[in-house]
Parts: sequence; structure tokens; C-alpha cells
Amino acid sequence: MSLNSKSQQKLGQAGRSEEPKENEVAALPSTEIDPSSSKADPSSTKASKASKIDSSSTGVGPSSTKASKVEPNSTRADHSSTKASKLDSSSEAADTSLTKQAQASPPPPEASREYSLDLDFSMLRLDSITSKEPAARIILYPRVPELDVSPYRGAGCYDNWVEVQLADCPEGSESARVLVVTPNSEEVGCTITHDRVSFHLYLDPDEDRLIFQNACTYQALNVRLETKSVKVGPKAPVFLYKGSCAIEASGITFVEFEILPRPSWEIAAKLATKRPAPESDSPSPKRVKRGESTCQATKPARGLQAVLDGNALVRLGKGDTMYIGTDDERYRLTRYGTIAEQPNSSVWQAEHSAIPGGTVVVKIIRTTGRSEGDTLQAIRAWIHESEIHSSLKSHSAILRMLGSDARFHSIFTEHIEAKSLLCQRTPDRNHFIGDNSDTQKILADMASALAFVHDSNIVHNDVKPGNILYSPSRGAVLIDFGLSFRDGHPSPGGGSPWYLPPEFTLDWNYRGLPSDIWALGIVGLWLLDRIPLPETTPRWSISNIHLAPDMKAIDTMTQWLELAEKARSKLDQEDPVSCIVRDLLEPDMVDRVDAATLNKRLAEEGLLQDGKVE
Repeated sequence: MSLNSKSQQKLGQAGRSEEPKENEVAALPSTEIDPSSSKADPSSTKASKASKIDSSSTGVGPSSTKASKVEPNSTRADHSSTKASKLDSSSEAADTSLTKQAQASPPPPEASREYSLDLDFSMLRLDSITSKEPAARIILYPRVPELDVSPYRGAGCYDNWVEVQLADCPEGSESARVLVVTPNSEEVGCTITHDRVSFHLYLDPDEDRLIFQNACTYQALNVRLETKSVKVGPKAPVFLYKGSCAIEASGITFVEFEILPRPSWEIAAKLATKRPAPESDSPSPKRVKRGESTCQATKPARGLQAVLDGNALVRLGKGDTMYIGTDDERYRLTRYGTIAEQPNSSVWQAEHSAIPGGTVVVKIIRTTGRSEGDTLQAIRAWIHESEIHSSLKSHSAILRMLGSDARFHSIFTEHIEAKSLLCQRTPDRNHFIGDNSDTQKILADMASALAFVHDSNIVHNDVKPGNILYSPSRGAVLIDFGLSFRDGHPSPGGGSPWYLPPEFTLDWNYRGLPSDIWALGIVGLWLLDRIPLPETTPRWSISNIHLAPDMKAIDTMTQWLELAEKARSKLDQEDPVSCIVRDLLEPDMVDRVDAATLNKRLAEEGLLQDGKVE
């Protein structure tokens, strides 16, 4: 077994859980990111299948067996798992449901001599696997019957069972039957369960390692290394590096697995003689030709080129092309101009060979720290945003999501030739440059978008000028669903403070559909030039209102709400647009107009834009 000293040092600290703290998350300039907003509710509805090892399987038992051809179906049964239909702010919600059924099950069977032998992965001809599956990351060898291996919150099943010959043995003699886990665009890792024991193995896009997380509510698990066994407490995560290890509890070894080096990706750098790649607002129609890669290969991994440290997409240079996947899933991504670089995300324009039209916007969820908890937070943030955004059907005033890739925590959306309202300001950077007709069109489009989103029981939770794209030809488009949540499952932190409604000062649980309406009203006040751009005024931390109460923050929010109410009282009640904004800013959330009623009213007054569902 070959886990290095780095693994052992990290595992030696695994007795405690490192849940992400709010102050560990680097926020956007005007948006606070709440760690709990990226947790998914366990009451999910999307079915997935698991690879289930039956007690009669010839692949369970001693480290080597007489080779015999065994069909996967003889050792696999369907296993139901779930996908989020609700998104919860509870820090343990995503993992609790995995153990509820197991807690009611009888204790694990006593260890028997049959399962007491170790598998020496160094004796297996792993090249027979990697030659066919160059992207394979985990090779699992079950040690107990009825072990479930399923994608973490994903669809599909792991059924890639392989008979692997032992080294220095002739064909047809000794072999071991193992399960090969290969990353794809949909799955961030796998979940392994047996009775009351459950844990996750996450794939880390930033480093050549996995994250092991004990999903048990009460039981500690042992991670066995070459020289010692380290206890990992309930819910605690820990990094695992390439090599072999085993998971144990109560003297029983449940599974052994080998972590293979992560694959590299083919990178074709732009040629020095080529014209520089265009900025994001004018992509070149020409494809970048393949040239010599500027990436240094630290160690060619299983025949692929260009090993990169960190997330390969984040490190992709402007004008460079990366070739991702194999066979039918293979696609090409060429990076163009950068749109935004933040500590928690990277956003840029690209050409995607597998998406009609080609030009897309790539958003990559980045890890903001170096701990296991920071990495888990990024994983959950990607799951959260991709699930919420992909659940929305196409609407002309909502940015379309076109795809995603779990291997890089990336999300692909349509590219729109329009700038955000935040970029459409006067030289003093305080006032909107558009006229009253632009304001009317923006409010009408956003009313249509929010009516559509709210009809899906989703709260956007970050309506502001920076998240509204606008051009006279396309109209206004709502973007960025990273902080969204299912109505009824709010979080106490996260968001942009100036757009919070008055009811938030009473209880953060009041955050919901009316909060989006209030936020649109604040945008309306700025569009009508009744208030300065909120982001240019004193700010406060949302967490200091309820999570860590601070009187200065509470006073600053109170003063801002008074300013907004004063501006609302001065709106022209004879102007239809001003009347709309006035109703959006009704202080009482019960009396505040809802999106559907607002849409209907705009239609009756002849102010409603197209807003059609495409």
C-alpha cells in the first residue's frame, strides 16, 4: 500500500469535522455567499441506481479467486437514491438521509474468516484497466456482501465490473473482480453504504486527491493505511491521496480501494503567430489551431498529455483549447475573453464544440480555501446551482443553462451580447444611462422572469443590477442562480445587503418570494434615479443581522431602509412605472404585490413585454 506521508498527516487530523465557516468564504464585491445555501435537501426525487454486491458474488471474498466469467447482473441489483427537489440550508441535510434507513437495520454481521484476507493492489495488472479506461480514478474491492455503490446524488449506476489478472500469472488462472469508477460530466463522486455504515468519496477537481467523508451520524470509521489506522469522526471529511486504503468499523473491513492518479487533459495552446483571441464582447469565429502546449507535463499520466496542477479549466489560458472526455462524450473547449474573476468563481466566454451555436459562457465554481470543508462547500455549491438552474425551462428573460461538467465544477450557459446594468452607468458611476422606456422594459422583463421562477417555487435571492443583463434589442435577462433556494428553505446569510426586505430584520426565515419583489423595487428606484447605486453606499454584513448580531450593522440597515422608504414616498403616483415601483416596495410583505399579479397588471396597462417561453 502506497499512501504517502502527506495522506497520513492529513488523516491524522481527521478526528474533527471541518465544516465551512462563513468567514472562510470569499464573497463577491456586493454579494455575500452563505455556506449553507449550497446544501441540498435530502428529500429528493430523482432516482439513481447503485451497484449492489450480492453475497453470492464470486468477486467478494479472498484477494484472489479462480477466474471465471461472471456477468455484472449476477452481482448487481438496482438501488434507489435521490436527487434534490428541495434545497435546504441545514449543514447536514444532504448527508442525514443516507443513514436514516441504515440506522433501522440490524447490526453488521460479524467478520468471518472469508473476508479476512487483504487484496494487494500491487499484484494486480492495473494496466489492463487503465489502457481501456485512461480516466479511471477508483478501483473498488468489496469485502462484505450487500455493499451499495452509487453515484453521489446522480443518476445512472456503477456497473463497470472487471476481472483483473494477478501479476506474473498466466491468463485464465488467478484473478480478482473489482469495480472501476470513472469520472464523467454528471457525477462528483460516489456513495458507499452497508447497513448503518455510509461514506462518500468525492473527486477533487483542484488536486490529485479524493475527499473521504464519513456520512454516519454517530459512528466513527477507520481509514486503514499501510502503517496505521486512523479514526474519522461522524460527518468528518479528510483528503485521500493516490494509493491504497481500506474502510473499517467494529473490526470489519467493508471495502478496499485503490486511488489512481487523475488523468491529464490535452491542451492545445494558441500559436504565437496567431492574432490574439478577442475579448468577450466580440469572439472570433475562427477556431484555434492545435499547436505545441505551453503546459509542462510533470508526469505523463496513462498516455495523456499536459498534466496540470489545480482545476484545469481555471488554468486554461486565453486562446487555448482543451479536449475533454472520450468517445461520444468528448468535446472541445476554447477559452476566449474573461468576463469575471472572483475568489469563488471564474467566468469567461468560450467555444464549446458539442453545444449548438458554439459560443457559451463558462462559470467555474472555485474552492476558496485549502481545507476539506472548503472543498466540500465548493462541491455543494456546484450541485446546488446546477440543479436549481437546470430545473428551469427556457424563458426569454432568463439566462439559459446549456450544460455542466462535474469534473471541473463548471456550468455552461448561453452567451448574450449585453452588459449588466452595473456596467451601464454615468461617468460618476452612480446613475443609470438609460431613459424611461428602458426602465419600463427592464421592469416588465424582470416581472415576467420572476413570475416564471416563482411559479417553479424558486427564490432567486440575489436580484440586483449586476445580475440583470440588458440591451434594447434583447431586453433584460436575469442571471446567476448561485444563491437561489426553494421557497421555504431560506438561509440566514448570503446575498447583497441593500436588497434585503424590511421583514429580514425581524426574522431571516421570512426570506422568500416577496424578498425578490422588494429587491426589484430597489433596482427600480435606482433606474428612476431616486437613489444612488446601492453598492456605492455604506454596506454591512448580512451575517451581523442575525447570525452574529452587531448593532452597527443593524443601524446601517435600518438607515438604508429609511432612505428607501423616503424615496418611495416621493414617487410620482400619476406615472404608471413609478406606481409599479411603489407597489414593489410595500413595507408589509403580506400586502406586497406578487410576481404573477404584477405580470397581469402590466399586461392590463399595456406595459408587459414579450416574456415568452421559448
